[in-house]
Amino acid sequence: MENGKFYRLLCAFLFLGADLDNRYKTLEHTYAKDEQLLARFYAGKSTKMDQISLLTGKPPIPVSRAIPLLLKYR
Repeated sequence: MENGKFYRLLCAFLFLGADLDNRYKTLEHTYAKDEQLLARFYAGKSTKMDQISLLTGKPPIPVSRAIPLLLKYR
């Protein structure tokens, strides 16, 4: 996934996929990652492994909302 598309997907997860009261869970999921991954994330240089890491684990948004967003922003 091209980096720009990946970051748009993460924004969609935060603003379209998560309920207003639960958006913090998406941010918690991201900030639980290691410091080097976050440095690459903020530099806009996430590797494929970084992207996989950010998209795996217990989903911070319902899967029923994530799948349509994945299809739209892929």
